[in-house]
Amino acid sequence: MPKSAIALASLLIGLVLAGTSPPVAMAAGGVWSVRPSPNVGPPTADDILSSVSCVSATFCATAGDYANSGHGYPTLFERWDGHKWSVMPGPTLGSASTDSFASGVSCVSTRSCMVVGMTGDHGLAEHWDGTKWSVVPVPGSEVDLNGVDCTGPEACVAVGDQTSKTENSRSLIETWDGTKWSIVASPNPGPAAQYAYSAGPAHDILESVSCPSPTWCAALGVYITPAGVTKTLAEQWDGKTWSIEPSADKPSATTAFMAVSCTSARSCVAVGDFESTGYDTLTESWDGAKWSIVASPDKGPVDLDDDLAAVSCLSPQSCVAVGAAAESPAGGRGETLVESWNGAAWSLVPSPDKGPVSGLSGVSCAPSAPCVAVGSYLIAHHGGTLTEVS
Repeated sequence: MPKSAIALASLLIGLVLAGTSPPVAMAAGGVWSVRPSPNVGPPTADDILSSVSCVSATFCATAGDYANSGHGYPTLFERWDGHKWSVMPGPTLGSASTDSFASGVSCVSTRSCMVVGMTGDHGLAEHWDGTKWSVVPVPGSEVDLNGVDCTGPEACVAVGDQTSKTENSRSLIETWDGTKWSIVASPNPGPAAQYAYSAGPAHDILESVSCPSPTWCAALGVYITPAGVTKTLAEQWDGKTWSIEPSADKPSATTAFMAVSCTSARSCVAVGDFESTGYDTLTESWDGAKWSIVASPDKGPVDLDDDLAAVSCLSPQSCVAVGAAAESPAGGRGETLVESWNGAAWSLVPSPDKGPVSGLSGVSCAPSAPCVAVGSYLIAHHGGTLTEVS
């Protein structure tokens, strides 16, 4: 399961069971409301939406997965027409017990969307041509693609990680030229072999990518230091090569990027979390020269968890970030978390829940259109898709 889905599922299940801390994988200010969305799995299984991409008020595509009766996880695609959600049939991958997770989606029009993820131990990419989803081969083995951004039907960048024979995960970047995916060299700040702290594997993982132009992209994620501490990872594409750009971290604390949204090469917003008494929200901004931590509010109690999983910016003065917040360890309650950025400060925005435990993992805001957020909810250990519109 991709890290974004793991983070959300772990948070929701953990809240139901005991309110324990999850592992880190993990139009602004509008009024949010829940919109009905279909579930395709058995009533006792889970349907999870991981990511969403909107091109207008009448077209959004969302991707995720569901648990079937064969103990597998097929991909799940749905679309929004401005009034209702409906299932978009996709190809069947492998057998009924195959795990296929769709973790990122990017649409440039109603006739061109790209979804990435993983199926078995291979990378997954599927393309929407306005009529159907088709599988596109992804090079490499032991590949997990977490995020994708497209600047046109023939120009996409996907990021994730690739696991070596020694179980070390290294950053992975692939590009789409309209015909095929190709692996592009990417740097890794972490140790090349096992780190000394606990003799465990080294990890450099990219979670999200944003390309405001074909010649500039930002890719963000996490890496593990030789001391075994998780830190933020930021990489940039200048049209020729990828390079590491220093990012800001909380001192001596686990700090993780989960998503990034850029409106230009001089304006990006990144979100995630960092370990404090519990886990607190993390927001950083890029001004064209450096990454800086920006104060962001938390919704839950200080000793519980607030995690931001996705962000979408229409301009440097208008961004929406979503995630989940733990509200009560005794009652096992979790709530959706929505925050808005006005160019000067982040503020909490009221958002509804569906069931006692709810979380959001994707958000997309298109010009002159409502923002759309997706995720999942749990009731008595079983859950379904959650969609909200501002």
